Amino acid sequence: MLQDSLLLSAAVDGICTSLAGAGSYEQRLHGAAQSLERASTDSGNVAIVAACACWRHTLDEVRALAPSGSIADLALALQSTDGLLARYTLTADERLRLLERAQVIRVLLQRP
Repeated sequence: MLQDSLLLSAAVDGICTSLAGAGSYEQRLHGAAQSLERASTDSGNVAIVAACACWRHTLDEVRALAPSGSIADLALALQSTDGLLARYTLTADERLRLLERAQVIRVLLQRP
């Protein structure tokens, strides 16, 4: 259990490092996806593989919401995500997915 948590934490750290790194918007998203693929492959753990799949879906959502990667697109995507997070009817899983999306967008906005 602890080892799984550490592996997932390392995977999320790899995502954030890639997203905040050098390169274009697409290169940073691609680097984050590669980081997830490595974590998924290296762990072999079903829970980690599932969590990585969720994070990959989150990256795809961000790419769809802000296709150009411009500050304006990312800010609009964050505003939309924050608006959805304000709903009190969200399930815990829905809230977690939206928080992940907001985290990805915020990291991308730190280095446009």
